[in-house]
Amino acid sequence: MTTTQREVLTATCLAHALIHVFELFETGDSLSLSMEHVPGVSLRALVDHLEHTDGVLPWPIACRIVADAARGLAHAHAARDATGRALAVVH
Repeated sequence: MTTTQREVLTATCLAHALIHVFELFETGDSLSLSMEHVPGVSLRALVDHLEHTDGVLPWPIACRIVADAARGLAHAHAARDATGRALAVVH
């Protein structure tokens, strides 16, 4: 199994409040994920907009972004597979 395939399989075990993986399937020689679409602007688009407008990210939004990222990392650290074995996610 390739590194990418292991990462895809690991991602299927990481479903939580921020991300939902619906299906893992093969397409030819590769694995694909079917994931929930989360509407809204991407963080990349937000940063690009702020850079081009000399804008400042309001602190409540910055705090929410950091809190969501921390919650996702905590979930990844605590994640276990179906047998209860730690996934040992490295990020």
